[in-house]
Amino acid sequence: MKIRHLWRVLALLLCVVAAVATGLPSTVAYIADRTNTIHNIFRVEYLPPQDISVPVRVHKTVLSMSDEEISPAGFVFHLMNKDTGVITEMTSLSDGWATVNLPFTAEDVGKNFCYHLYELNDGQKYIIYDDSVYDICITLKLDAHHEIVAEFTLNGESTTEIVAEFENICDYYDIPNTGDHAWPLLWTALLLLSSMGLVLLYRKECIFRRP
Repeated sequence: MKIRHLWRVLALLLCVVAAVATGLPSTVAYIADRTNTIHNIFRVEYLPPQDISVPVRVHKTVLSMSDEEISPAGFVFHLMNKDTGVITEMTSLSDGWATVNLPFTAEDVGKNFCYHLYELNDGQKYIIYDDSVYDICITLKLDAHHEIVAEFTLNGESTTEIVAEFENICDYYDIPNTGDHAWPLLWTALLLLSSMGLVLLYRKECIFRRP
């Protein structure tokens, strides 16, 4: 009885091994296939952050020392990169504003960009130029949404926008005309003729008075 029971157990084990050996490859292949499918569905591709541009603005005013209004248009400003020496030029419009947009890319993240901003003295007549120099620093970072953000300092102080104020003075007085522009030689000749006439009159008077 014991031997017969042992053979039954061995036969059962052989059946189990055969079933496992037959079904294991397809089971493993099914699991692998399903795993790969899930992996492909949830695969996340890296997308670089979008480029940004940072506006740098100048506001120009002109203080006139006379009653005449002076337009703030046509004044030139230089924005110089302190590291490269590259100068970006801007010119004020009739409303006094001048703007330049600085472009930045994902390669600039983590870097600092510093500039000098000043007005160009182009020698306009009667104008006293503002000699202010602004120090500007721009730092590029990534926010929680993987987007580029810029932080600014203007003359060492944090700010939410870059706006520089410049004020020129027009030292021009419209002096009224208090004389005429006749030729000096004409007046000199008339003076000489008048003097000669007086001399002649005096001589004639002396002749007539002789005894």
